[in-house]
Amino acid sequence: MTPKDRYFAAVRERFGLRESVEELWARYRTEKPSLIKPDPGVQAGLARLRERGWRIGIVTNGREDTQVATIMHAQLSVVVDGWAVSGAEGIKKPMTELFAIAASRCGADLALGGWMIGDSAKADVGGGQSAGLSTIWIDRGRTWPGGPAPSRIEPNAAAAIDSLLGRA
Repeated sequence: MTPKDRYFAAVRERFGLRESVEELWARYRTEKPSLIKPDPGVQAGLARLRERGWRIGIVTNGREDTQVATIMHAQLSVVVDGWAVSGAEGIKKPMTELFAIAASRCGADLALGGWMIGDSAKADVGGGQSAGLSTIWIDRGRTWPGGPAPSRIEPNAAAAIDSLLGRA
């Protein structure tokens, strides 16, 4: 959640890099998506959810070019119904409007409820709850930082999807 200019300034200093902060940030934006590999467990779980009639969307903060390239490299575009990227929309999670845009693109209505899975307590859990969604926090071995608790806590996205398939 650290702004990228501060993050890359710290990286540059820590490792004594010659590239400017702007060059490091640009390189990150172009190279990071290609490092993302499809997760067969996530893809299979999302496909099963869709088979059961779920509408699936992605709500993500970041630059449009980086986030869409990441979605494509992860091969998620074939198992979701739509997405909303903060950099394209001019609003960021946890703002409810970004969730509403994604829901609309998926042919869904936030008023009917749903689920948000994410690893940020504020952006994903807080934003999802504000949008009227149940939430699953991906803890990645971390302790819940506080605030309104998520509906469920799971270690990773595949486990979160499995929990929806088994307990939704």
